[in-house]
Amino acid sequence: MRASAGSDVVVAEKPASARFWARVLDAVSRLRMTSVMATLAVVAAISLVAVETTSAVVYYGVPLVVAFGLVIVQAGSIPVAVVRPTLGAVLSVVAALTLQWLSDADIGGPWPWWVALIISQTLTLFVVAVRANWLVAVSAWILAVASSAVLSRVLRPDLVDPSSINLVVFSSISGAALIIGIVLAQWGEIRAQLLRERSVSIEEYSRRRLVEDRARIARELHDVIAHGLSIINVQSTTAPYRNPGLDERVAQEFQEIAASSRQALGEMRALLGVLRDDVPSGVKPQPRVSDVGELVASAERAGMAVTLDWLEPQEMDDVTEVVGLAAYRIVQEALSNAIRHAPGTAVTVVGSRDERSLSITVTNTAPSGALPPSGEPGFGLVGMAERAASVAGTVSADADGHGGFVVRAILPLRGADYESVVLS
Repeated sequence: MRASAGSDVVVAEKPASARFWARVLDAVSRLRMTSVMATLAVVAAISLVAVETTSAVVYYGVPLVVAFGLVIVQAGSIPVAVVRPTLGAVLSVVAALTLQWLSDADIGGPWPWWVALIISQTLTLFVVAVRANWLVAVSAWILAVASSAVLSRVLRPDLVDPSSINLVVFSSISGAALIIGIVLAQWGEIRAQLLRERSVSIEEYSRRRLVEDRARIARELHDVIAHGLSIINVQSTTAPYRNPGLDERVAQEFQEIAASSRQALGEMRALLGVLRDDVPSGVKPQPRVSDVGELVASAERAGMAVTLDWLEPQEMDDVTEVVGLAAYRIVQEALSNAIRHAPGTAVTVVGSRDERSLSITVTNTAPSGALPPSGEPGFGLVGMAERAASVAGTVSADADGHGGFVVRAILPLRGADYESVVLS
């Protein structure tokens, strides 16, 4: 059983912890993607070195040592572009142009871009498009196309038509790869931004729900505290009439107490005006600790198997309305959550007290079958913690070690800690 406010499910992670692990997972994901891309780039570069060196030496007459060095730089630009996109783009263009300048165009093959060179340069441009800003990738593509066009006109003006066709082929293939890379990069950026926005939205929603829970608790406490203030006001106002022989100074003190209580009531009404819902919820008495029995009975009518071991009537006499309200709501939230998330299990509600505190334990056994879908996460544990904190109490929720779940709450009775919270 996981506690919930109403019928919502709670996520027990702390927001700070959730944000930390989200950042860690995001960093691991980025590192994994970079590692995979770098590995593929190294494999492609090694494969291209052999093919491109052979083509440059055998078919285009580039000296072996020079060809091997330039091909290492040109093909090696692919893995370099994974970590340093701009550097990889510059190295690939410079090495490709140098190979074209040293190559022999009279062999009748494609020139200035032969097949292996096209593949290597296209892969480099694709990696740059994925890893860098689209402007860097487009600039590298324009530089490669424009510089090779100028070089072919300067070195071999007699091969205008063949070189132009070759440039069109290279521009088309590398341009298509460039566009695909830019689209993938933009898709990844949009996806990452949507995930960040979703994370922010969930966090803001959690904060709003927490504020709403606190406001609802404050509205309920208003009814209880206002009742006590009204009694103080009535008693202090009527005291001089009920006791005609009171000393004048004592009567004056009663008048001051009455005035202070009336002022406090007015301030409480103003507070309620700030906290009230847009839709009025009606006026009804707030539940007490003695109403837990009826709450359990209603759960049994809904089909739950509930065992109640609650306080004796005489033990509930001095439990204040504020503490009783908190106890009732905690039991209510635990039961409603068990109905939704652990149907068919046996639930035990135990209440006990000593001179200082009221203890509540709600336990459910292990579900016998598959659990129903949890739905959207809610804020039950947070709500119960707020309930307990309103009377300086505590709540814990955890597995019981046997497949079930247990919620424990300790609510102080009248005492220094309790009074400091209520009066603050």
